Amino acid sequence: MYSISEVADRLGLSASTIRNWENSLDMLPTRTGTGQQRVYSQEDIDVFQKIAQLREDGLSLDVIKSS
Repeated sequence: MYSISEVADRLGLSASTIRNWENSLDMLPTRTGTGQQRVYSQEDIDVFQKIAQLREDGLSLDVIKSS
């Protein structure tokens, strides 16, 4: 499992971008531990990589959400 900062570093994104995508796309991260910190699996990272590619291709979050 990975923290939001580890995911952000691996993908070259900011933590705020990841949180924005979660909110905009109705994604619910796993929360665990004290303070219910976000944690992510490799599968989550793969999803974020796909979203990043779609965004680079010019798709909006609304279009991504509807597909």
